[in-house]
Amino acid sequence: MMSRVARAIGSLKNALRSTTQILDVQRAALDHQHTLAITAVDGFFAGLGLPAERFRHCRFATKKRLLDLYEHDVVYDRTVEDGCEFVDIKRDIRLFVPFSGFDEYVGLCWDVFVQGYGIAVRKPFIFIDIGSNLLNASLLFAQHPLCTRVFSYELIPSIHHLGLRNLAMNPRLQQKIDSHAFGLYNRTGDIDVTYYSSRSGASGISEKLQESEWLRTTMEVDFVDPQRRQQLTVPVKEARNSLEVLIDGHPDDDIVIKVDAENSEAEIIENLSPVLDRVYCISVELHSELGARKVESMMSRALYTMHRTADNVSVFYRQAKETSAAVWVNGLFALQFLAPAADATIGSSLISQLACLPV
Repeated sequence: MMSRVARAIGSLKNALRSTTQILDVQRAALDHQHTLAITAVDGFFAGLGLPAERFRHCRFATKKRLLDLYEHDVVYDRTVEDGCEFVDIKRDIRLFVPFSGFDEYVGLCWDVFVQGYGIAVRKPFIFIDIGSNLLNASLLFAQHPLCTRVFSYELIPSIHHLGLRNLAMNPRLQQKIDSHAFGLYNRTGDIDVTYYSSRSGASGISEKLQESEWLRTTMEVDFVDPQRRQQLTVPVKEARNSLEVLIDGHPDDDIVIKVDAENSEAEIIENLSPVLDRVYCISVELHSELGARKVESMMSRALYTMHRTADNVSVFYRQAKETSAAVWVNGLFALQFLAPAADATIGSSLISQLACLPV
């Protein structure tokens, strides 16, 4: 009996020893793969001129966007204490990307400088940036030779502060941009907002972020966790009153508006309805199916044609008998003359076709 027990124990020890050896081999293989992966990632960042130790652990999507930015001549320049700086070589725009929320802010840079807005402009214009975040879009439009002024509005104080930092890095554009530390909405007063530190671009007016239609598009991510958000009370002003003053002050300029207000777009557009007949073009980021239907219906009634430039971004042009449009072609300025329009619908259709060319 004892010999059988001893043999069984011996067999068990041998099995454990073999298993340990197998695990050691597997662990060595994993370590080797991990080393190869780190080497590959470090090589990737080195190829982009980025310090690998800073960016090694960012998301895969962020790595892809960094590569896209690099291919669009938006390249890493230097690291500072709380972030890093990039430069758009073609447009001579400098951008600050903080380490806190790095993945999010790289995504916002990608939205503006890679995906773009696809807006065709035809003559001198002012750009109104509702939901300006880090002022990326404001800087992009400000460097356009036909842009005479930019008016930006951001309601989250910390985000507005980062935007001012970006503005300070671009002194040649500072005189063009008026940056305001309040939001535009359908009324004037103080309002509750929700700030997501890890997803600043999703921050916005609390009453709109709580709608079930918007939540269905965001529940798959963890930034909506109560521990990851901060409630603030900030000032807003009525959009119509604010824009009427700007439009009256620029009677000879086209009015180009960007609205990215995290599910508050429909309320802002509705409030602007009395002045829509004086606006040439509006780019709207649509955050829910219900909001999209409301905005598209209102813009159709106001005689706007729609051109979709991305999955959730639509550009609306006011129908008119305009016969020329100034556009960007591969980063170079060109003036393209259109055939005289037989009626307003044809004219707007021709201008809309030019909208696919990036600003």
